[in-house]
Amino acid sequence: MNRKLPPFPALRAFEAAARHNSFTAAADELHVTHGAISRQVAAFETWVGVQVFHRNGKRVRLTEDGRRYLSKVQDAFDSIATATDQLRDTGVVHVLRVNALPTFAMKWLLPRLSQFQRMAPNVE
Repeated sequence: MNRKLPPFPALRAFEAAARHNSFTAAADELHVTHGAISRQVAAFETWVGVQVFHRNGKRVRLTEDGRRYLSKVQDAFDSIATATDQLRDTGVVHVLRVNALPTFAMKWLLPRLSQFQRMAPNVE
């Protein structure tokens, strides 16, 4: 299947700028310059053939098309992040060691241990 996807750096720049409503904040998040974000967003708009931001001086805001696209892109990025977390944790066992005074362990820690194990099943 030949997927027609925009260049990933341009897509990341769009998503960060759209989420922050700011090219500067997106640049800070992605550790690039404001100009790099501006160029990536412009390349993205050229690639898709749709303007996704209204520009008014130094201010930017999403167009209606940009808003709709952002919601889909955020879902996709969330899905990729979840899949990546699951892939990285495959077969990994995390061990938590706790040193505590016996009285503290019996009266506070042990009663809460089963709840912790339900919340973090991959931690021994």
